[in-house]
Amino acid sequence: MEQLKTPSDIFTADKFSASFVLVNTKTGEGRPKELNDYYREIAAICLDESVPEDVRSYFETIKNVYLYGWFVSAFYTIAMFLSFTVIEMALRNKFKQDDPERDWSFPRLIQEAKKQGLIASEGFPSVKARRDYEASFEREGGPSLGQPVPDYCSILEKSVPYLRNSFAHPEIDQKAGPGDAYASLIIASEFINQLFNGRPT
Repeated sequence: MEQLKTPSDIFTADKFSASFVLVNTKTGEGRPKELNDYYREIAAICLDESVPEDVRSYFETIKNVYLYGWFVSAFYTIAMFLSFTVIEMALRNKFKQDDPERDWSFPRLIQEAKKQGLIASEGFPSVKARRDYEASFEREGGPSLGQPVPDYCSILEKSVPYLRNSFAHPEIDQKAGPGDAYASLIIASEFINQLFNGRPT
């Protein structure tokens, strides 16, 4: 159960955050993950300058929430939730003239972005990298990891609003790890950079 940290423990690493290990793939040696490792990972995720400043500022706030997960691991869950809300924020910014009354639902906003060619499955480099890895894994004799989804945007159209709603209207205390939050922020950055004709990073 989560508890309020005492003033003396505020800057103490959360045991969950500090329990992860980084492994050197060449030597097989591992070491405990440190705060600087989390910082380097999250600092590398950026929105393009073409993205409106308020969206970029909100995204940086989410990155800070993620980083402070080192001290309070429950913040990873919050960062994951906010990674879905920043996608909606970016979409509403993009379509504010087409939808001045904010009548369009979150799925409708994603549909419009897809329909207008503002997002495409090919614009998510992290998805391509994962598919390339899975294909390589299978070529080297590993078990099949399943067939890749041909239209990734259609999956996002359903999954992102669903996940956002599950966090916004919780029935249980959901827990996300740093990997979950990190992956969600990667997807959010790739989505938003496409949306504003930025270069996916």
